Amino acid sequence: MPLRFALQTSRATLVVIILIALSPSKAWSQDPVDFSKDVLPILSANCFACHGPDEHDRKADLRLDIEDAAKAAYIDGRPIVPQDPNTSTIIARILSDDPDTVMPPTSTNKKLTAAQVNTLKNWIAQGAQWKRHWSFEPIQRPSGTIDDQVIAKLSQLNLQLQPQADPHSLVRRLSLDLIGLPPSPRARGEFRSKPN
Repeated sequence: MPLRFALQTSRATLVVIILIALSPSKAWSQDPVDFSKDVLPILSANCFACHGPDEHDRKADLRLDIEDAAKAAYIDGRPIVPQDPNTSTIIARILSDDPDTVMPPTSTNKKLTAAQVNTLKNWIAQGAQWKRHWSFEPIQRPSGTIDDQVIAKLSQLNLQLQPQADPHSLVRRLSLDLIGLPPSPRARGEFRSKPN
């Protein structure tokens, strides 16, 4: 009897685990959507050819590559209404059944997948945060550098940094490290005149 009970319990537990694993979770669909990583590739592959930076190919005078233009009011409404994908015309156009209004147009032979549409909807529902690519962000000085950690540890041990080496020693160390030979008299002179 105990063996039968144990088998039934383990089967029931296995079924519950499988059902939980396979059930759609709201938490999974609410992961933050990153503009640069998730949304920008969708827009650039499907929208920018007609609604991008090229003035000659632009349709409906709509730019989706610039935040202000993508969120501005047009005759048909606002393409992107932050936190409201249901009134965003970009979603309405993507999901349209009318071949005259569907985006991307049928003539382009492009159609967004359900996952791409959900990504756009989630991004808009989360506020349509428009972030530039990380390489265009201003450089910020990192906090907690190795030097800061070394100085903190030295002061904790009541030790001090050694004074900076004189230019002659620095140029010698640099030359030996880089080429394995002592510096030439010319290199020593140049380094002394411009130590930075």
